[in-house]
Amino acid sequence: MREKTTKTPKVHFRSIFISDVHLGSKACQAELLNNFLKRHSCDNLYLLGDIIDGWRLKKRFYWPESHNHVIRQLINKQRHKANIVYVLGNHDGFLKRWTADIMMDGITLCNEATHIGVDGKRYLLIHGDVFDTALNVSRWMTHIGDSAYDLLIFVNRIINRIRRFFRMRHYSLSMRIKQNVRQAVNFVRRYESILLNYCASRQYDGVICGHIHHANIVQDGHLCYMNPGDWQESCSALVEHVDGTFELVYWNERR
Repeated sequence: MREKTTKTPKVHFRSIFISDVHLGSKACQAELLNNFLKRHSCDNLYLLGDIIDGWRLKKRFYWPESHNHVIRQLINKQRHKANIVYVLGNHDGFLKRWTADIMMDGITLCNEATHIGVDGKRYLLIHGDVFDTALNVSRWMTHIGDSAYDLLIFVNRIINRIRRFFRMRHYSLSMRIKQNVRQAVNFVRRYESILLNYCASRQYDGVICGHIHHANIVQDGHLCYMNPGDWQESCSALVEHVDGTFELVYWNERR
């Protein structure tokens, strides 16, 4: 499996997987996502939760035109016959009142789904928040974590404004923390392990999920864990090429 490429292709993918966009929050990089969706087509588009941030919208309504552009891009993909599946997460859980695996304007709303790879392998598609209990993460801790993450995003935004002034590359503070702080590294590894064990118990070949804002591909024996990341900092997506190979795309590095 590929980890990364350097060119910015205008190509058609078999599948695109996106998670944790958080439309309705100031940290959402809607312009980058809109650009990514404009420049790529696909047969399948999987939205793996927290696409709309109901928690933020409930606290304070924020919805600039750039967020409407993303919605229009999704509608445009559906009009061009893309199969769009929206797996709900915790921040967009308010939509669950309408879902029992139903269709909404040509988009399937569900709590989990299955993707079949070119080679016939079955992948479980979920957001991942249902495993917070197994990770000893309560709802109030999640809200505290969100507040801390907001502060981190704010600081990171200032850092990147300075870096852009000096024509330096985008820098992700949270990604650096997740890669180097022991507790963060252990949390990510525990999450990946729990998800792999769960998909094995369901007789799947792998799992594709979001929730922790950490893009990664992990091959563990015959099982595969894949996470497309987020569109607040990493601005990353998981894509499946027509030959069936999977790749992580970091759009803030490829524009």
